[in-house]
Amino acid sequence: MNPYQSLSLYITGEPGAIAPGSALWDLTLTGKSGSFGRGRTANASMDTKLSWTVGEYLSAAGRFLCKNTSANAMMAAMGARPKDAREVALSLFLEKHGAYYHPVRVVASRDNTSATFVLNGAVSDRGLALMEKEVTLLAELSSGFDRPVIPEVYAWGRTSASPGTAGFFLGQWFRGFHEFHIAGRGDEVVIWRPGDTDLLLPLNGMLPAYENIARILTLAYDLDTGREIYPWHHAAGDFIVDPSSEDMPVRLITVRGFDNPSGMDMPDAGPYPGLLLFLLNLTLRMRLDRIDGVGKPVFLGDSVLNAALKGFYRGLGEKGSAKPGFLKGFTEFLRRFGEEQLLGILIHIMEAWPPGASEEEIIRENLACHCAKISALFNSRDILDFY
Repeated sequence: MNPYQSLSLYITGEPGAIAPGSALWDLTLTGKSGSFGRGRTANASMDTKLSWTVGEYLSAAGRFLCKNTSANAMMAAMGARPKDAREVALSLFLEKHGAYYHPVRVVASRDNTSATFVLNGAVSDRGLALMEKEVTLLAELSSGFDRPVIPEVYAWGRTSASPGTAGFFLGQWFRGFHEFHIAGRGDEVVIWRPGDTDLLLPLNGMLPAYENIARILTLAYDLDTGREIYPWHHAAGDFIVDPSSEDMPVRLITVRGFDNPSGMDMPDAGPYPGLLLFLLNLTLRMRLDRIDGVGKPVFLGDSVLNAALKGFYRGLGEKGSAKPGFLKGFTEFLRRFGEEQLLGILIHIMEAWPPGASEEEIIRENLACHCAKISALFNSRDILDFY
């Protein structure tokens, strides 16, 4: 039963609502935003079950939102009563296709006001398993930040359809925040703004955003256990940015894992060795992206490394668990490691990455220079500028 005044289905970038019999209804659930009519592409996830169509998927999303628990949760998030759903016009927009999720933007309009939510959905076995894990992680990590930087989850569950099972979770939509990727020859950043002109900025104009990303990841790092948000990737669009603000705040829209990837026994080793591994991995991954998110891998410039270090020290300084003198002590610890030692550690870190990582070649081309730069910063007074 539909508890809403109306429920309409759309594809972002395509005119008009879609319904059974329309040209877009029977398209395979795969492809990229703005190219739904092209069928399966080389950039589509191999994890997607091809039996699902756009229409079947959006219909399943609508059924999930019509469940009492989902509708009541949405009304509560809007500050409304459950029975107020009958006054709400619901519009669902299929936004894009990720490796595991197919995000839908949900606009709930009532009178002259509206509220926007994200409805992440999965149809593959791997996507469904990830979703169940992620819902738990989002709830666990949300209390660790002084303001919302990861989505609050309002409702989640599964629904059945003829192609199989779809899982969904309804969460907070960060209005004004957009996905971004490296562009041009690696010296520009494009901010995707659906329904508006994309924004192209010089790389140096985006440095506050990269600093904020490093800060968020450092704040989430657990000094006692070595657990961190991992994996994450710029190319996957894990972080979004608000370009209207000078300090370019960012939000993290997905948490696929929160573990200790090094496997180090933190109580025995103390906090510094694990933190070093976290920092080195952070500086390396911060410099990786793909042109427009799906094209050629790019290793970002030294300015991004500097921004990452600045964000790291900001986050570390804000952690309530860091004792007085912790920052200074860690900096002294860093100075024990020369360029060759750092190179060896990073090579060891890379060996733990998934086999056949697509960025491996470009990393190896730049790794020695990357380590030389880090070593020079660790062993100069410039490191003091970061905290």
